Amino acid sequence: MINLNYQSSDTSLLPSDFQLEDYKKIARDSKKRFLQFCFSNAEIPDQGFKIHISATQINYQVILDEVFDLCKSNLIDFKYISNREQLLDNLAGKDDLWASEKIIIDSLINYTQEKYMESTINGKFFRITEYSTYLSPYFADGTAGMINILLEYREKFHDTKYDASILDLVNSISQEHMPKNSSLYRGLGSFIYVLQKFKKIFKSSKRDNDIREMFRNLPLYSIVSNGNRYMVDESFRRISLDFADGNAGIIFLIEQAKQMGIL
Repeated sequence: MINLNYQSSDTSLLPSDFQLEDYKKIARDSKKRFLQFCFSNAEIPDQGFKIHISATQINYQVILDEVFDLCKSNLIDFKYISNREQLLDNLAGKDDLWASEKIIIDSLINYTQEKYMESTINGKFFRITEYSTYLSPYFADGTAGMINILLEYREKFHDTKYDASILDLVNSISQEHMPKNSSLYRGLGSFIYVLQKFKKIFKSSKRDNDIREMFRNLPLYSIVSNGNRYMVDESFRRISLDFADGNAGIIFLIEQAKQMGIL
């Protein structure tokens, strides 16, 4: 077995079950960023259909080991970032591989804001289609969803360029909004979710009271049956237990709020 502390100019990360015979299956890309195992007779193209496997700084070795065993036993080719330092930079969003992705995301954000965002006396909201007159504040197709995207961008790329936009959009979400349901995607739950995410990333407690007020309003979107409380749709004819529109999503928000010290 190869020692995982083995170092070369490019490789410092190998599968735990790497055998000497596996050396015969190794190939390198021209930039020596990836280590490729060629278990089949096929050739992996630079671009094309692939399955991408994600990992974290905690589980990357476990993921690599599982992928290696699976691909080796099924004669499937795969490649991975084989330098531990480069891998950790990639997972932290600092690697050059993220540069082109960041440019694409920037262009999509700017296009969406220019094409769909409308400023009103109550805040900034988004048209759900190019010619729609309906402006949405929700996660699935409106303000809350854009807040989530910009917060993810800030956290992933360690870039504060959209902070002013985030603050404007967060200020557009008010406890005075009374959606027709409690949905995490298209209701009150979407406001709570992004405001709690804003609190976590910006380390700000200025909207805590608004979040508490929203939680106090949640029972308005529920019914009690046989001693149990259920979230319902706007018609009050259908109960829901799922994550997107029902009890599971609200339980998630409550647990998150307790962990953050809001409730």
